[in-house]
Amino acid sequence: MRGVGTDNASVMTGINNDVHRKVKAEALHLVLIRCVCRFLQLATSAATAQALPRNLEYLISETYNWFARSPARQIAYKKLYGLMNDGDEPLEIVQACRTRWLSLEIAVSRIVDQWTELKAHFEMARRTEKCYWAKVLYGMYENQINLGYLLFFEADSGRCSEG
Repeated sequence: MRGVGTDNASVMTGINNDVHRKVKAEALHLVLIRCVCRFLQLATSAATAQALPRNLEYLISETYNWFARSPARQIAYKKLYGLMNDGDEPLEIVQACRTRWLSLEIAVSRIVDQWTELKAHFEMARRTEKCYWAKVLYGMYENQINLGYLLFFEADSGRCSEG
């Protein structure tokens, strides 16, 4: 064995009782190759926290929460999406999570791809449900500047995942 690749978990590269040290005791010339993905994810999260406007963080998280908490809303959106897209089904709106490898990129991509349908859904929801939450989200989807920010973020974050 010449080298070992690892995800930087402490069990693999820790200080005292890690796998790398145990194997290196038997193979003195063993090379440790650390994965940069976790470091890239941490850097991306830090940069996003500083650069992404807070209202867009809200839009992303609350769009997910809107559907995650209500199967009835999921069904209503699925029907509306189907009407607007010749019977196609929408991809699930995913949760952006700081601990998952670039999950924000996937969440943003899904929202951007379904922007028109989501805007229509929240317009209908604010009228039928008379819900302040739907009214706020509709206002955010109506603002094309928000879409512009997300399009820029989507294009820029794609460079990080391509390596």
